[in-house]
Amino acid sequence: MNQNVHPGGWAASQFAICFIPCTTPMLLSSTTATIASQYECDRKQVPNVLWRVRYTGQSLKARAKPSFRTNEQFKRAVELHLNWNNRTPTPFVALFGSRELAVKWAKRNFELGYDDVFLLKLDATKLGQIFRVNNDEFLVLRKISRRSIIRESYLTSIEEESDTGRSSEESSEDDIISQFECSKNQVPNPLFRVQYSGNQSLKARCKASFKTTRDFKTAVELHLQWCSCEPTPFVSLFADHEHATKWAQRLLEHGYTDVILLEIDSTKLGSLFNVRELVDHQEIKTSLPEYLYQDEFLVLHEIPKTSIITKTIVNRCETSVNYDSSDSSEEEIDTPLSQYLKALDVEYEKRFTDRMAESLYHLGDLLTWTPASAPRGQLVLLEDCVEAGGAFLVHHFTSLFLKAGHRVCFVASANTVEHYAAVGRKMGVNFAACETKKQLKVVNWGEMETKEAEWTMLFEELKSFTQEEQDAGVSIIVDDISPFKWRFGDAAVLDFVRCCKTLTHDKNGAANVVLLTHADTDVAISRPLSPTLADMATVVLSTKPLATGYSKDIHGTLEVCCQNRGEEPVAVAYKVLESTIKCFHSGGQALRWN
Repeated sequence: MNQNVHPGGWAASQFAICFIPCTTPMLLSSTTATIASQYECDRKQVPNVLWRVRYTGQSLKARAKPSFRTNEQFKRAVELHLNWNNRTPTPFVALFGSRELAVKWAKRNFELGYDDVFLLKLDATKLGQIFRVNNDEFLVLRKISRRSIIRESYLTSIEEESDTGRSSEESSEDDIISQFECSKNQVPNPLFRVQYSGNQSLKARCKASFKTTRDFKTAVELHLQWCSCEPTPFVSLFADHEHATKWAQRLLEHGYTDVILLEIDSTKLGSLFNVRELVDHQEIKTSLPEYLYQDEFLVLHEIPKTSIITKTIVNRCETSVNYDSSDSSEEEIDTPLSQYLKALDVEYEKRFTDRMAESLYHLGDLLTWTPASAPRGQLVLLEDCVEAGGAFLVHHFTSLFLKAGHRVCFVASANTVEHYAAVGRKMGVNFAACETKKQLKVVNWGEMETKEAEWTMLFEELKSFTQEEQDAGVSIIVDDISPFKWRFGDAAVLDFVRCCKTLTHDKNGAANVVLLTHADTDVAISRPLSPTLADMATVVLSTKPLATGYSKDIHGTLEVCCQNRGEEPVAVAYKVLESTIKCFHSGGQALRWN
């Protein structure tokens, strides 16, 4: 046997055998296929990414078709391929297992006088039968399929010299990713992802930018720091269905809504990283206990929608869910999870509420209410219409008073409690947590068993709520009073509001009362109700459509009127966005608040 040494440093006698499943169909004879399958290499021995150096005029196909009638013919073909002094065509195409080795070989081609040299990055899972020669050289049978090419880069001699001189810490981003990503056989199928209110995106919060391996490790460590709000290019997945379900239940217990469990086809995902392997073997540091990340995988950039197999809405269980661990106490177990959930609260408040605060906390000199200067003893009337709804003002005042530390009684009649909780989450308040601390009481007026004329039952409940604690501020929010009008009539509504106004007096606790009413529901033939309610209010906020018609940039005007001050109302244009309100002040106010 010819012992000529391969330019990469391997002798023909060092040929090794391994297996990879063939994903590219080949028209081979049964004898040839049987013989080739005896020498295919184990999938664990093949990296996910292989490299091919190609110069001008070189094909992606082997120079001969495979035709093996005996094992000796197969071995002879491999020996001929590794004998660089022999020009006999063979049915193999050579590949490199590392970019560094491929770059060295490319430099050798430059030295031999080749001008146009290309470096091909290949997806090994989309190649045919692969045979491992030794170390980092592999042979693929027959051809390199075009669909296996991830990227083709043109190389110059200058680039190659700089690439060759790079340290392991200064690799290309693709090389860094391939260094840490796990092979497909290490990834279970399916994987699971938990979505919840405020985090419904399938994309990571930033793009990857790895110039060194240290950059990659830092990004992973930041992702595993649950109290950190820094964006990372990863999306977390669970391999264990039970773990994902427990995680979903803890989110529900903490007050998150719209919790959905996604079943993901892992074969349709991009680069995946096994967190446990990174921590155990790649010097990734984390303070999390092992049971919290032992089945966690990270996918780079995003989860494609095409990879979603099923979506399941998760409902809250009656029994509390614990993360069991034989070597950790319950307090230790709950600490990282509690810190994570608290970090989410801080993050949402930082990302969403500050922007809304800048707009609605400062509505001019007439009305500047912030959590640090929340009012007491105010009767606030919110008037809206069909063309310009005022529901966003209800949510604003609810979050304002909760952040100010007030005890809040929320009377819900227009929407479900879950709806208010979801909106509150976007505005940085957690309904479930506030209810647990007895800071918030939600009264579903539609479910109260009242007789036709007994609206007084609701008032008595509100009155007892204001008298429970006299020290802390108290606020009552009613969304909205239109159902009162339809059920009890105009006179009963006026009586109810008059009774609520008594709660704003200092001797009764100086509670705030916020009422939403629809100004365009007044019947023309009867005495309008809204003006009468406005006379009793201390502050009236009215939403109105634009007089000039519809505009995509401005949704309406918000008129602010402080009663009994003798000042003209102030009108502020506004636009309702996904998680904030943008206000457009005019005149000198624009210099202060816009």
